[in-house]
Amino acid sequence: MACADLIVTTPEKWDGVSRSWQQRAYVRQIGLIVIDEIHLLGEERGPVLEVLISRANFIASQLCQPVRLVGLSTALANAGDLAAWLRVPISGRCDALISLGCAARGLFNFRPSVRPVPLEVHIQSFSGIHYCPRMATMNRPIYQGDLPISMSHLQPLLSCKAAYSTRYQHLFLLPKI
Repeated sequence: MACADLIVTTPEKWDGVSRSWQQRAYVRQIGLIVIDEIHLLGEERGPVLEVLISRANFIASQLCQPVRLVGLSTALANAGDLAAWLRVPISGRCDALISLGCAARGLFNFRPSVRPVPLEVHIQSFSGIHYCPRMATMNRPIYQGDLPISMSHLQPLLSCKAAYSTRYQHLFLLPKI
């Protein structure tokens, strides 16, 4: 790996490799880390990503050399919080980056209007403490044909919490499309 210009790895594999960063020159030479699906920080594999990001920042601070972290994600409700944790200057310039000769780019978020095909988003929330009654309440509008959009001219995307719900809704909606 020492001769590679690009390392493609899973978070778990890089976690094992980067633990001994002091003995591995190629780990100390990393200048860019691209994290795909950074929104998974809150999921099962999230703690591994969190450790990797924290370790990358720690290594950069110990070596006094910058590391650029690029996080790719679907839409995030807390993009500002994530950027703050990643030490991304959201507005203006960051003195630490200026001292290294880099202008701060900050947080970049594609707005829905940038899409080549317009996207219309409808979000419907459902109350309910217990899982089964809440799922029944969530599925009822689909089975009763009370969708907030017309399916005749659009390509709707229905997001379902459980895989079995997706299968049943597909079987129910397919004849109607």
